[in-house]
Amino acid sequence: MPRADGLVLRPFEGADAPALIAIHRDATLRRFTRSPVDDPEGAAQWLTDRAFAAFAGDGLHRIDLLHEGDDHASCRVAEKSGYAFTEVVPAFPPYPADGHRHSRKRLDGSEPARSEWAAWLLWYDM
Repeated sequence: MPRADGLVLRPFEGADAPALIAIHRDATLRRFTRSPVDDPEGAAQWLTDRAFAAFAGDGLHRIDLLHEGDDHASCRVAEKSGYAFTEVVPAFPPYPADGHRHSRKRLDGSEPARSEWAAWLLWYDM
């Protein structure tokens, strides 16, 4: 990962959502952005857009979100963010319960440049 004077640049991840929401409360930033992030759904949308932009050249055309099946709040966040429910994922250690898979495809309809890539984002603590 790129580093400079204590700064580490890394890809965004689901755990960054609370910080993303917090910085979008800044009045100056809100004056200069077309899509402010106000809630977990908006943060998920922002992160999704960045993932597709960053990895489109590598053939990314679908992102999957996984969460525990009894986590109804994560299910709502996924669906409100455009991730359709795809399937129930059987429990697999270290996860004791079945999970849900939600998927979102890139909206431009283009085919992947090579084999399908999927980014697995786990939305815990949102």
